[in-house]
Amino acid sequence: MTQSDMSDLYSKTEKYLFYFYWYMEHLFGPHKGTGYFGQKKNALAERFQKRLLKRPKAQITVIDTFTELSEADFHDKYAVHGKSVLIKGAAKNWPAVGKWSHHFFAEKYPNETQPFVDPKTKGYGYKELTFKEIAEEIDKGSQSYVKFSNFLHKTTGAEKDLDMELLKSYRVVRNLESGKQLFMGAKGTRSGIHAALANVFFVQIYGVKRWLLLSEEWTPLINPQVDRQPHFLAQEELLFPDDPTQKEIFERLPFVDVVLDPGDLYFNPAFCWHYVENLTPSIGIGFRWIPFRAAFKSPILTSFILLSMYPFSLIRVFGNAQGKYFPKRWP
Repeated sequence: MTQSDMSDLYSKTEKYLFYFYWYMEHLFGPHKGTGYFGQKKNALAERFQKRLLKRPKAQITVIDTFTELSEADFHDKYAVHGKSVLIKGAAKNWPAVGKWSHHFFAEKYPNETQPFVDPKTKGYGYKELTFKEIAEEIDKGSQSYVKFSNFLHKTTGAEKDLDMELLKSYRVVRNLESGKQLFMGAKGTRSGIHAALANVFFVQIYGVKRWLLLSEEWTPLINPQVDRQPHFLAQEELLFPDDPTQKEIFERLPFVDVVLDPGDLYFNPAFCWHYVENLTPSIGIGFRWIPFRAAFKSPILTSFILLSMYPFSLIRVFGNAQGKYFPKRWP
């Protein structure tokens, strides 16, 4: 079966009923699934997941990969259709590649503080640590993680190690620029299954990172949490493939596999569900922008983002991307 073949999992009526309950939970909640609409939504999602368990384990497929891709081909074949693509080595000549590491940041910016997110605390709490302290934690194998950091927005001089013109040449014209975010963590650090309104160019600077991708059509199976954030999180049990029962579901989702090495450039389109894990100590940068066509690609999901958040959604979306609003719950 293809990712788009969902006929054995839910009917069109069930699909739109799920979205109705989800939207009503947004409007009248959030109640963490305990309100009337949340209970109805969760019951539907559980029904879909039980049907999924009747399928065999899914085969993981690989992403379209190129060593070169023209701006025109990227736009016409991938950006317009909201389709992921990997360009191997596109950023290999950036000064940052081969230069940046957690030890480099400890020496260059020893007193610069970053949010170090702890996945074990309720709501994914974080503490502010200096790069020097973070480097020590990474060397110890800490599973806390610098993620969605606004380092490049508040620190002058760091961008000289990046080729921003390359990214601008690929980016589609009709968009709203959102932000540049730093990710830094030890081997094994992860981000749970999530999706967002923005397109992302992710450049792997140091180490190796793995992404597992899932199209937006799987949203009723993912059953997003309702918390009025500028991103969507999978239900608690599906964020990570750790619980034995939920692992059975995870293994039946037809993920697309992406492994990033230093210098690789990966395009992650708006509303693409993804799970991310660092296979080694890792540093990467996500360059986000909001495509106008996302509203047409997925008007339902776009409306959740734009109509159901406080403060006003666009302020929250841009502010979150630049580190001005820390989320109540991190992916």
